[in-house]
Amino acid sequence: MEYKYTQIADHFVQAIRSGGMAIGARLPSLRSVCSQWGCSLSVAQQAYAQLEQQALVRTVQKSGVFVAAPLHAKLPNPSKGFRDGHVQVPRTGDLTRRVFALAENPAIIPLHCAIPPDSILPVKALQRHLKAVLEEQPHILSSYTHAAGSLALRKEIVSLMLAKGVCIRPTEVVITNGCMEALSLAIDACSEPGQIVAIESPAFFGMISLLEQKGRKVIAIPTQARNGIDLSALRSVVETESIALVLVTPNYQNPLGSLMPEATKKELCALAKQHSFWVLEDDIYGECAHSKTTPRALKSFDDSGRVLYCASFAKVLAPGFRIGWLLPGPLQERIENAKQRSTLGGPLFVQEAMARFLASGAFHRHLKSFRVAIAGQVRQMRS
Repeated sequence: MEYKYTQIADHFVQAIRSGGMAIGARLPSLRSVCSQWGCSLSVAQQAYAQLEQQALVRTVQKSGVFVAAPLHAKLPNPSKGFRDGHVQVPRTGDLTRRVFALAENPAIIPLHCAIPPDSILPVKALQRHLKAVLEEQPHILSSYTHAAGSLALRKEIVSLMLAKGVCIRPTEVVITNGCMEALSLAIDACSEPGQIVAIESPAFFGMISLLEQKGRKVIAIPTQARNGIDLSALRSVVETESIALVLVTPNYQNPLGSLMPEATKKELCALAKQHSFWVLEDDIYGECAHSKTTPRALKSFDDSGRVLYCASFAKVLAPGFRIGWLLPGPLQERIENAKQRSTLGGPLFVQEAMARFLASGAFHRHLKSFRVAIAGQVRQMRS
């Protein structure tokens, strides 16, 4: 069911984008909207707030709401990465610790990683589900969970993956302590110390630090802000170097934000099959689309089992829950054993609360408002 404020906002979006309302045109007053649509003042305000978040309108104090000029300016592409195409030993030292320590300084705007503010997260709804789990299952605080995590949560993740084009069973999912543990487990399962891992350039600094800690060598593959990793460059590398693993973020890559075209995703899967290397897909930003549709996962094009998939709820729902997941494919047993030895599983009561939240349908409702909010933030930042 679509909310009334969304219907009102969509009406004006269509009018603005079709040219029916020109730049500078004044929108009807809130009272006029209430009268025309038979809604309350708060609903009309929500509709106009949604338009403002999308940077389609601007509010002028004591004058009204007006259609805003669109942002046509294209941002320049970043310059090429340092020593792309050369085998390197990562040297980051304590970079990750220093960056996060600096971020604790209130005088610094934390642009080091994507941390959604409480104002656009369903905090109260999550609190209700946490409380309900404790009330209904008081024994849960004294319970361990399976190494692969809560079965109820794994069932809900199966449903989420269907929207990304991936059909799996609950037993093929491993719940992890955020996406970083999923990446760590997968890297250990797919490669050995001293082997070469191909990464995007530029890449998330925490990923480079993780590879350094694990004693992997890296080779940087040029990555564009529009379409992601340069497959021709990657193909040249895998034909001359012994690559154990390729690590990519196909959907909204960090830090470039690039979205890999589906044709490129298919080609990358075919390349992995041809040269027998593993691909680790980090889809932590996969739900951060500015549209109503979720892009297909790279994993959905994998017909040889060479792609391992990982994601988490940290960027769109609850960073503090530290809930991620991994689809290990043929390495399931190896990764479950490693998870069992290292952490014995995760916090069951948090996982059960997340499962309840997902099962209620609240996640899909939340995504609608969340995507509008982050799209508005991007437009404001560009402006």
